[in-house]
Amino acid sequence: MSLLEIRSLTKEFGHLTAVRHVNLAISAGERHAIIGSNGAGKTSLFHMITGRLRPTLGSVHFRGVEITALPPHRIARMGLARSFQITNIFPHLSVRENLRLGFQAQRRRRHAWETGRSILAETAERAASLLELLNLSIVADAVSGTLSYGDQRRLEIGLALAVDPVLILLDEPTAGMSLAATHEIVDLLRQISRQVTLLLIEHDIDVVLKLSDRITVMHQGAILAQGTPAEVERNSRVQDAYFGSAIGLAAETSA
Repeated sequence: MSLLEIRSLTKEFGHLTAVRHVNLAISAGERHAIIGSNGAGKTSLFHMITGRLRPTLGSVHFRGVEITALPPHRIARMGLARSFQITNIFPHLSVRENLRLGFQAQRRRRHAWETGRSILAETAERAASLLELLNLSIVADAVSGTLSYGDQRRLEIGLALAVDPVLILLDEPTAGMSLAATHEIVDLLRQISRQVTLLLIEHDIDVVLKLSDRITVMHQGAILAQGTPAEVERNSRVQDAYFGSAIGLAAETSA
């Protein structure tokens, strides 16, 4: 059974069809990238998976349960976390406090009988461990809104990890970053345990090639191709529609 299964998912806005009969299955532990030009329907697809948009047709199944009609907070409690194109953190709190809030919210839901003191002790320990993974220990007590853009993006990934997800949806995690900051995000994502499945939208093809086990290519709301990076690179339809005639993934990254 797939961890996430999308069946014939469709979203119409009046006469515009943003997503058209998309079928997608994501296995546990997979690193899967969705690519496509602007307006291909990628973010609308994420919105439907996470409950922010109701599909016109089709269904979404997560951990064997249909979640199509569930609100976002119910889906999140099932173990699905998400980051956005625009950084979504608590800018007036310190980096450490951001992470502790994430841990506390999850811990209280699972162990409401525990005392506040025991929760605080555990969340402090887990926050310290996550700060190390994020390479943010040196700025742990800085106000998060004062961090560099790259550090804020890493913190947002940390907030997604803090709620103990089994699946994280990452919407352009390296958008607007310098080359050095992009490399840091790639290194961070590589270090995340395979117990956490990653589904990402990404325009940086070099990032896609470094991270992905499989790639889905969307074009005008529909799936144009799916497969391993090598299979997608060889697909002539992908080359024509996404990269231009006779331009492959490898050529795109070296341009």
